Amino acid sequence: DASEQKTCPASWIVFLGIIYTFTYFTTDQYVPSLPQMKVDLAATQSLMSLTVQMNFIVKALFGLLAASLSDRIGRRPVLLFCLVLLSLASFCCACAGRIEWFFAARVLQGIGESVEPVLFAIVRDYFADPRERFGIVSVLQVMSIGGMLVAPCAGGLLAELSGWRTSFFILAVIWGLLATYAWWTMVESCGEGESASYLKDLSRILDPHLLCLLLTQSCIMGGCLTFNANSSYFTQVTLGGSVMMSAFVMLTFGACNSLGALVTGNCCTGSIFKVSKV
Repeated sequence: DASEQKTCPASWIVFLGIIYTFTYFTTDQYVPSLPQMKVDLAATQSLMSLTVQMNFIVKALFGLLAASLSDRIGRRPVLLFCLVLLSLASFCCACAGRIEWFFAARVLQGIGESVEPVLFAIVRDYFADPRERFGIVSVLQVMSIGGMLVAPCAGGLLAELSGWRTSFFILAVIWGLLATYAWWTMVESCGEGESASYLKDLSRILDPHLLCLLLTQSCIMGGCLTFNANSSYFTQVTLGGSVMMSAFVMLTFGACNSLGALVTGNCCTGSIFKVSKV
């Protein structure tokens, strides 16, 4: 009912944006340190690169479950669980002594980062108008892009000053603070309307138009992840550069991607709204 439309405080938009930003920051911040981490964790280049790509695979798979689960038990418990898990997983990453433990902690981080579709579900709960909702999602995207640009430099700087584990300890604290804030302030936004079966929810993804978009996005992300997972090795091992040089390469690559996304978004807004109605 339009008259009962819930209002969303501006602080919550910022809060959702911070969570969305740090789901990407968590990975991008340690990529410049991969060569040193390979030595510290007694790993190989392939395994260290896999910790980057595998995280996104886990996040994608569990995202399907988290989104549907939040429709049934509510946004609040799913969000709180994921934030607490991210705090614990980040702490485990910082304490890992071997690649096996780090790999397991990254899997847990991927499960925690599956909160991403729940964030957009919360936006949908509060903003019924598609254009208004698109504007809010754009704000979240801008915040996440900013985080992705800053992450390599921040992680690289901390790695040079005090080691790569420091950034994971800091992330554990940040995720813990976000979980505490959500515990005290979050109000359930999902109504108690009829819920369809999980298989029916999943079948929406099999729509040919949406499936094509998902596959296209997968190809784009695959190229980006391959670059990110190996750029630090190329910069430091092949070219003999520093950690900060790797961070600068990632910053430049991210800035070019952001510029392209901005131009595309401004040129194709009408088409985006048309596709969103499918």
